[in-house]
Amino acid sequence: MLSLNELHAKWSPPIRYILAASIFLVALLLRYWMLPVESGLPFLTFYPAMVISFYLCGSGPGVLTAALSAAAAYGLFVPPFSTFTPKTEGNIAVWMFLFSTYLIGYVVKQLQSYAQQSRDTASALQQSEQHYRSLLEDQTETICRFKADGTILYVNDAFCRLFGKSRESIIGQKWHPVAFSEDMPLIHSRLNSLSPANPVVTIENRIVTGQGVIRWGQFVNHAFFDKEGHLIETQAVGRDITELKKVQDELRRLTLEQHAMLDNEMIGIAKVQNRHIVWRNKAMDNIFGYLPGDLEGAPTRTLYTDDSAYQALGEIAYPILKAHGIYRTQLWMLRKDREKIWVDISGVLLPDQDIDSLWMFADITPLKKYQEQVEHVAFHDPLTGLPNRLLLADRLNQALAQAERLERLLAVCYLDLDNFKPINDNFGHAAGDKLLKETAHRMQRAVRTNDTVCRLGGDEFVLLLSNLENVEEYHTALQRVIEAINAPIQLDGACEVTVTSSVGITLFPFDCADPDTLLRHADQAMYQAKKSGRNRVYLYDPHIQESMT
Repeated sequence: MLSLNELHAKWSPPIRYILAASIFLVALLLRYWMLPVESGLPFLTFYPAMVISFYLCGSGPGVLTAALSAAAAYGLFVPPFSTFTPKTEGNIAVWMFLFSTYLIGYVVKQLQSYAQQSRDTASALQQSEQHYRSLLEDQTETICRFKADGTILYVNDAFCRLFGKSRESIIGQKWHPVAFSEDMPLIHSRLNSLSPANPVVTIENRIVTGQGVIRWGQFVNHAFFDKEGHLIETQAVGRDITELKKVQDELRRLTLEQHAMLDNEMIGIAKVQNRHIVWRNKAMDNIFGYLPGDLEGAPTRTLYTDDSAYQALGEIAYPILKAHGIYRTQLWMLRKDREKIWVDISGVLLPDQDIDSLWMFADITPLKKYQEQVEHVAFHDPLTGLPNRLLLADRLNQALAQAERLERLLAVCYLDLDNFKPINDNFGHAAGDKLLKETAHRMQRAVRTNDTVCRLGGDEFVLLLSNLENVEEYHTALQRVIEAINAPIQLDGACEVTVTSSVGITLFPFDCADPDTLLRHADQAMYQAKKSGRNRVYLYDPHIQESMT
């Protein structure tokens, strides 16, 4: 509804002027009705009429009412009455009335202005409050306001949905039941730290939802204090961070795993412009061994091992970056002390930039060494360090391909130590391990550089004697191995033992079979050597089956 002092803004000018004239006429009639003409007080009813006219009709109609009132009072109620001849006493009264008119008009106008401003302010506040409430209700974050004793004053819809309760059942209750009991000491401790100097604290704690599920929440608590520093109320804005916590836990786990593999998990970051470092972090200095500030403005060529590596990366990486891609590679780079390190490097072009790029550097030297160790363990026997069955399969395939390509012979020798078990039983497993390691070491020294010695397990070994020109050539190589095995081995103390070996051999391409079959034939020949009395060499031949000693 419109207030009275707003009507003149809604009425048209003719209506307002007619109303002003009507107010004047009413005032004139009232003056005649209330007092005799000669009683004095000529302006008695015209002052209220003027005020009402200014208030209801505005400035122009108010001036009209004042002018008509001044003329009527001067001519009708100032002696001599009913005449407009000059009157000294009347002139003063009229001027007083007109001056009062000006003051009253000014005051009324100011009051109306102030009233309008107040209405505008109130309307703006109301709209702001409605907008604020709408924002609060539309938020996905939970919002709760509570007093110093924990009594809830307000909650939004998100809070009600999360905890499965209506707003009416929550308002006036304590907030404590929604928090996980084990986290209450932490929550109270953080809330007690609120003060006028520190009015905001962020707390991450567990909550119990309406379904009884325990989830993680992050709450930004903003406290409001009075002038004396007493807590009035606290507003807590919360969000569900359960998934974020899972991600953080996973990242923490990955970080620990990386720390187990890498001596240094810090990531170097550098902003590069025209292949010059314009900014870098502390980790960058640590990785490359520079003092703080040494790399500022330095060309990135300083970090590369040579010009060719520097040019190659520029030719490959920067076209990818300009196509808004991400370039990543691993390469050798150079520390300040000229030590080479393996670095995982990745770069991306900065948004809205044509020449600025951001690069990340991770020292993966320990990881590379770890990978080498893992590969060595995967393809080598842990006791002797010889190639194991997996690497044997690869070496055998390569040896067969080479033999076919060069038209050479390949001897596959299956070797088993004689009387190893009694030594292991009598002197212990440590002595047996020492014998195996010494035997493996001797065999490696006895073969040629292009030959392979593998341990399959226990006291069984396989020799690949490759690139043989004739059948007799393997005799010499194998004899060196047998003599090395037969030599006495010194165990702990003064104990000395001697072992022999039984060897089965098959020759490719005379035995033209696949790798698994060749190994099986050599194994069968080895068992024939065992049956023949041990310390023997038996050549597998599907046609002749000839034994050799």
